[in-house]
Amino acid sequence: MLARIAPGFILRRGGGLASSSVSTRVPPGGRSSIPRRAAFATRASGGDKKAKGKDKAKKKETLKAAPPQPKADPAKAVVNEEDRAPKAAVKVDSFDQFDRVPKRPPRKSSFANPKQKAIDAKKAAERAEKEAADAKAAEAKAKQTPEEAAAEHAAAMEADAKAREEAKAAQDAARAAWEANQPDPEMERFHEHQKTAVKLAHADECRTLIDQGRYGVLSTFDAKLGGEYPTGAVVGFASDDAGCPIFALSSMSGHTRDLKACGRCSLTVTQKGFQGSTEGFQSAADARVTLVGDMEAIEDDDGVAAARETYLAKHPDAFWVDFGDFSWHRMTATKGARLIGGFARAGGVDGDAYASATQDPVAQYSTPIATHMNVDHEKDLLDLVGHFVKLTVDKCRIESVDALGLNLLVMRRGEKFKVRLPFAEEARDRPSVKKVLVAMTKEASEAMKMKERWNAYGDIKDDPMGNKARAAAMAAQGE
Repeated sequence: MLARIAPGFILRRGGGLASSSVSTRVPPGGRSSIPRRAAFATRASGGDKKAKGKDKAKKKETLKAAPPQPKADPAKAVVNEEDRAPKAAVKVDSFDQFDRVPKRPPRKSSFANPKQKAIDAKKAAERAEKEAADAKAAEAKAKQTPEEAAAEHAAAMEADAKAREEAKAAQDAARAAWEANQPDPEMERFHEHQKTAVKLAHADECRTLIDQGRYGVLSTFDAKLGGEYPTGAVVGFASDDAGCPIFALSSMSGHTRDLKACGRCSLTVTQKGFQGSTEGFQSAADARVTLVGDMEAIEDDDGVAAARETYLAKHPDAFWVDFGDFSWHRMTATKGARLIGGFARAGGVDGDAYASATQDPVAQYSTPIATHMNVDHEKDLLDLVGHFVKLTVDKCRIESVDALGLNLLVMRRGEKFKVRLPFAEEARDRPSVKKVLVAMTKEASEAMKMKERWNAYGDIKDDPMGNKARAAAMAAQGE
C-alpha cells in the first residue's frame, strides 16, 4: 500500500523521503521523528534564517536610537576598583612595569597610640638636639682661626691613633688569652724532654752550690728569745775541701752569741750570678740549698791558718778577719741538706751523702763560658734549643754550666722559664766543654738551615712568583 506523499516529494527506495533541496531520513516503518507538517513547512520556507536576520536589524536600530554614553576614565576605574575590592597580585616583568603600577597610599590609624606618640616625641627631641649641636659646632668652626683648626685636627688625629692602639692592644690581649687556652704541642714535647734530661745528682748539686757560694743566710736560735725562735743573718763564708762552710764571726754579733748558747743552725745559699745577668737570686726557679748541722769554733793554730787561707781565697778584701773580736768557725752538715733546684726539682740529702759528694769539675768555669756564649753566640743558643729541645724561643741565655749540660733561661711569647740542655757527652774540664759545644752548635746550625730550606720550599710552592716574600721584605724595610 502506497503512503500518501505531499506534492513535489518522492519516496526513495528503502523508505526515505527526499526532494531536490531537502532530504530527511524516514526510519523503517515510514514515520519520521519530526512532525511531517512542521518539518515540511520549515524546510520549504527557510523561516529560521529569516528570523535571525530580523533580530540583528532590530538590534542595530535600537543602538542607533540610544543616546551616546560618556567614556570611563581607566585610571579612575582602577582606583575605584581597588577601593571596592582587595588589591590583587600584579605580575611585573621589569622594574619599569613595577614603577608604572599605581601605589596605594598607606592607611592612617583610626586611633592615637600613646606609646608611639612618646617614641615619636623622643626621636624628634633627639633630632632637634643633634641639629642644635651641629649648628653650634658649625658656628664655632666658622669662628676658628687656621691655627686653632690645625690644632683641633692634630688632636683629633692623635685621639684616633690612640683609639687604634687601644683596639689593637685589646685584640692582641684577646688573641693571647685564646692562644693560652689552646694546646701547645711544642710545650708538651718540651715537658716530656725535661723529664728525661740528665742533671747532676742532688748531693753533687748541693755541694756545688755551697762551693760556688760566697754569702748566705745563717739561721740561729735567738738567745734573747730564750732560744725558742730562730733568727737569720746574712754572712760571708767559704767552703773547705770537705764542703764544710768556714765563717769569720765577730763576738759583737748577735748570731755569735746565739751559737755560743746553742750550736744548732742552718745555712741557705742561692746560685751564683755572673756577668750579663743580675747578681744573685732572681726568682723561685733559681736553685738554692739549705745545710742543716752544728757550728763549732776552730781553736788550733793549724785549723785557724787553713780556715784563714780558705776564706781569703773567696774574700780577698776581708782585712777585718784579723781584728781581735773575730774568731773562726766551721759548720758540719750533720743533718744533711735540702735542695730546691727550681720548679719540679727538689729533694733531701742526708749527712753521709753530702759528705761523700764531689764538686762539679766544670762549675768553676761556668761564669766565663756562660758570659762568652751569651755575648758572642746568641743565635747559636737559639739553634741549640730549637734543634735539641725542639722548642722555638725568642731569647735565650746560659745561667750555669756543669759537666752534664747547660742550664738556660729562655723567653717564649713573653714568658720566662728554665730549660735544661744536656751535653752529647760528659765534659770534665773547660777544653772538653768547648769541644762538645762546638760539635753541638755545628749540628744544630746545619739542622736549622735545612729546616729553613724546607720552609722556603713550602713558600715557593704556595707563592711561586715570590710576591709574598717581596711584600715581607718591603714591609721590613719600611719598619
